[in-house]
Amino acid sequence: MKGFAFATQSDTEVILNRHLACDESGFSTLNGMFAFAISDTRSAVMHVVRDHMRVKPLHYSELSGGVVFRSEKKGIAALGPMMPGLNEEAASEYLAFGDVVGECALYHGIHRLLPAHSIRIASDRVDTISIGLEAAGFDESHCARMVSKHCRTWHHELTISSKIHIHAWSQPARGHVKVVLTPEGADEPLGGYLRYLIQVWIGRWRAVLRLFRKLLLPIS
Repeated sequence: MKGFAFATQSDTEVILNRHLACDESGFSTLNGMFAFAISDTRSAVMHVVRDHMRVKPLHYSELSGGVVFRSEKKGIAALGPMMPGLNEEAASEYLAFGDVVGECALYHGIHRLLPAHSIRIASDRVDTISIGLEAAGFDESHCARMVSKHCRTWHHELTISSKIHIHAWSQPARGHVKVVLTPEGADEPLGGYLRYLIQVWIGRWRAVLRLFRKLLLPIS
């Protein structure tokens, strides 16, 4: 992209700079699999966008006081006042064809954002919530405060004694916001720890050993 200086190798910078240069029209030029939200402080609008090939799931629902969006339907259902009822027509379609056409999801009141589409949400204020640890060596609250100050968000903190699941702190978060974005658990599915890489190499080495055994067995 001409005229922009990139500070990292992250593709997130491409999305942000493309939006700065082209606003909403830049979303159609993105190539890849993505589902993201951009809060534009210039226009007080949040853009929620999904990729063209519907690789990344994105569901949304209109609740009292705002709009909730998440990758999974159950995440939205957990934030609502009650579990939404099953959409029997959509369920029948899913059982017959293995998929549901259009925006309809399996639950009433929960919709799927169509591929290559985006929605606009009025965003007068952005809230951020971070979890702090009492153990000083693992606490990153100061980093979260720096980000909040830079982005001018309404920041909230929760300090705990040990790591807990996101559901455990979602209750106090609901007092401030209706939408929560978190990378919780990203290291596991994306293989972010060294031990996962070691397991991969061990598996490959065992495969090589099994191949050698098969090759040497006829000779012996």
